[in-house]
Amino acid sequence: MRVRTWCRYGLLTAVLVLPVAAGAAVSDAWITTKAKIALLSTPGVSSTAVNVDTVEQVKKSIENREDLKDANISVEVHNGVARLTGTIKSEQQRLAAAIAARSTPGVRAVHDDLRMG
Repeated sequence: MRVRTWCRYGLLTAVLVLPVAAGAAVSDAWITTKAKIALLSTPGVSSTAVNVDTVEQVKKSIENREDLKDANISVEVHNGVARLTGTIKSEQQRLAAAIAARSTPGVRAVHDDLRMG
């Protein structure tokens, strides 16, 4: 009986711990929104999920701008700071991208690394 119990715990540990220890991506789909809010409002807890959502919103804001259709812009967001990289054709596009990014909820600042090209 003890050997069987130890085997179960060993298998459970291998399934739950090894992927995390090996650096595998872990989905947070099982966490409810209420639990995520509680976690994210806890000091010291990373806000990666919020950053991913904000990145998608900034990308959408940029894609929806007609004057940025021919621009090649990538977006990263860390702690509310959006970093724009890529190529643009004019200073007007630079300004439009910055305005689109800054007007996105969750973005408090924009770091412009866009290049004319």
